[in-house]
Amino acid sequence: MNADFCNLVRESLPEDAAERLLCALQGTEAERLPSELQGALGEPASVGNTAPSQGDGLQTTEPAPTIRINPFKKVFPINNFLSSSSSSDEKTVADVKSVSEEKCALEVLDGAVELWCKGAFKLAERPDFTLDPSFHAGAYYVQDSSSMFPYLIADEIDSALGESGVLLDLCAAPGGKSTHLLSLFAKEGRIILSNEAVPKRIPALTDNLAKWGVSRLIATNRDPKNLGRLEGLFDVILADVPCSGEGMFMRSSDALNDWSLRTVEECAVRQRSIISDIWPALKEGGLLVYSTCTYNHKENTDNVRYIIEELGAEYVPVDKVLAEVPGLLKLDFGYQFALGSVMGEGQFFAVLRKRSAAASVGSAQGNCNNAKDNRISKRTSKNQKSFRELKVKIIDNQRNNEDFKNVEGCDSKDNRENCVNREIGEESKSFFFNKAEETIYMMPSDVAERMITIAEAIEGTANSNPIKSGKSQDCANGSSFSYVKMIGCRVGTVKGGKVIPDADFALSTELQNALQEGMKDKTIAEGNCGFEIKFEELRASLQFTAAEVDRAVALRFLARENITPHPSWKQGYVLLCYKGLGLGFVNNLGNRCNNLYPQERRIRKSIQ
Repeated sequence: MNADFCNLVRESLPEDAAERLLCALQGTEAERLPSELQGALGEPASVGNTAPSQGDGLQTTEPAPTIRINPFKKVFPINNFLSSSSSSDEKTVADVKSVSEEKCALEVLDGAVELWCKGAFKLAERPDFTLDPSFHAGAYYVQDSSSMFPYLIADEIDSALGESGVLLDLCAAPGGKSTHLLSLFAKEGRIILSNEAVPKRIPALTDNLAKWGVSRLIATNRDPKNLGRLEGLFDVILADVPCSGEGMFMRSSDALNDWSLRTVEECAVRQRSIISDIWPALKEGGLLVYSTCTYNHKENTDNVRYIIEELGAEYVPVDKVLAEVPGLLKLDFGYQFALGSVMGEGQFFAVLRKRSAAASVGSAQGNCNNAKDNRISKRTSKNQKSFRELKVKIIDNQRNNEDFKNVEGCDSKDNRENCVNREIGEESKSFFFNKAEETIYMMPSDVAERMITIAEAIEGTANSNPIKSGKSQDCANGSSFSYVKMIGCRVGTVKGGKVIPDADFALSTELQNALQEGMKDKTIAEGNCGFEIKFEELRASLQFTAAEVDRAVALRFLARENITPHPSWKQGYVLLCYKGLGLGFVNNLGNRCNNLYPQERRIRKSIQ
């Protein structure tokens, strides 16, 4: 093993933890592992009270994967699926405590063990995720358990966001932490912004965000220096900065062989530059969550000291996390998941608060929220042309000509049958039309105008402070965005009075909630679960039916192969569903179907 790496680890971590880590990375020294760590990679002993396996020893192969369930997408137990059932039969997989007791619609959970993070599981074995349609439908995300640390500090982040906060995931690709942040913090009044500076990493980010199906978000491709010009916009910034990747050593021997002190030094300098560039965009009193997937002090605690001493931050200890994950290491400034001490490949994180010069943290937080709202809540009449809000009517099997808005009286059981929200989404949505793209977007009504204004400001970040100066990007007449890669949810494009449905809309949680009604009445299986959305000003409508398909058809669809329509399918657009989860659309022409699944997302391996 690289001697420089070994020495740096010993400098960075407590002695016993350093030796455990080094042993875990070099399987030939397994006999040196303390007995309580035997099986740490193969069994969940290091993160719970289960007795460790004494016979397996340290595994040098890749450990079983961990996944995090999408709490916004509901599934039915397989035994009750597509049979008459009451609402009590519904299940959110994240609430399943023992997957062995009741069979769920996600096969990957067979024999799984729930982790310290709610809704996260260690799988019994590694399945072929590519060949699981539920994975492509956004039912879960495959993620190392160490990367789920935002769950441990959810209270601190939630408090900093308040009722109308904006959260930035600064280095977001491929989207693991962004989807987790959406699961934890996508509440009314809030906005999640996912940014990735490297253009080639954007498709992975937007694909994963689309699968998660939550429209309370903006995804951008901007350098931190540009975003830094949005002074005081963000209440919380999560910066999982690019690092030397020491936490990846178990995945790749090349990662360890290619490691060098020079790389560590270069990464440390780059990390300081990134944080310095984004620092002005964090409001006074706001939180910075700094993290890496590496072990050394140069990229971790040394950089936290730099942020404290040079940028004006206050370190926020969150020692409660130590009780939630036994074996998690407490360092001088931050906390370390270290292979050999906890399950997972390794993650460092620290929480810091930006000092307020004008007032106490509490009052500064309130004042900044108000000032921020005043700066970004109003848009000029010229800029309003970029996204024109549309009036919408919904028609489905259950009711006719309902306004797409909240309906009073939804709290009582008697009135709940008349609530549009119950069908299309749990929160009110607004639809907007972008003329340049001829595209319709869906956004949460409570933050839609703010989302559009922030997006326009990001387009104009060549200015010193586009929000404060009012010199945001001129998006009048519906000009397209260059740096904003995703805003809300794309519903579809308008052509000849019809709306061609977008693949992202098929994955949206709003549509998923509507499908639950069709599942109860078996209308999906019978091909009679139909919807129509009328966009009155455009004199256009989106009409489609939903149909349940088996695994073989689902995989052919996901591979963009030809699909033969079932005799029960109606002609026109059909939303294909797998176990009640929307996959995407086909256009049923009668004797054949046009597959509308995006070419860039298709399965490229053999599905046989």
